[in-house]
Amino acid sequence: MHGLNVDHIAEGIVTLTLDRPGGNRFSFDLIERFTATIRELAGNTGVRAIVLTHTGGDFSFGADLTDPELANRISGTSSDRAEIAEAGQRAVDAWASFPVPTIAAASGRIIGAGACFFCTADFQLASPDATVQFPEVDRGMHLSWGIIPRLVQRYGAAWAGELTLTGEAVACGRLPSPPVRIYEGPREEAKRLAHGFAEKPPLAVRAIKQVLVESTVGGQEAA
Repeated sequence: MHGLNVDHIAEGIVTLTLDRPGGNRFSFDLIERFTATIRELAGNTGVRAIVLTHTGGDFSFGADLTDPELANRISGTSSDRAEIAEAGQRAVDAWASFPVPTIAAASGRIIGAGACFFCTADFQLASPDATVQFPEVDRGMHLSWGIIPRLVQRYGAAWAGELTLTGEAVACGRLPSPPVRIYEGPREEAKRLAHGFAEKPPLAVRAIKQVLVESTVGGQEAA
């Protein structure tokens, strides 16, 4: 699948790899494919853990504003722009409500749309050089996708404001730990963590994750 590779590994571990030339930017099609893939995997009771990572030196440069379908909606009517917001929120909600542990392993720049998925993973692993950035405010864009309440819940109101109001890149090492964990090899650590979850009793893990989802912002609607 262009832009998103899906690898099923033994013991119920699935790895999703962002793989789109030009910085793993999200086209409208990739946003929709991401949602469809997550929903399909959520229905597979054999999945024990899921890892989201990337090719190249950077996790994601965010939305692909050169994508014709995305650009047309941005420059279109309020209904067109609402379509983007709704599509993005569906993707974030599907990811945040996944029934087993989600792990994001990132290096380099984690921007916009990519940052939404990194920041809503249950476990966020980053390299020492990794930065998170939500530049929408400087582009005159409303930060939608339901991400702001999730950032507040994950990092606290002060850090959510720092990320969304300044629009500046923030080193992952400065964010609260947990949830952000810094490793020289985040992908390798993600695999180790995923294998650990795969070895735990699956029904217990799913039951705990369900309660966690129901306790978070938008959990009841997303589940």
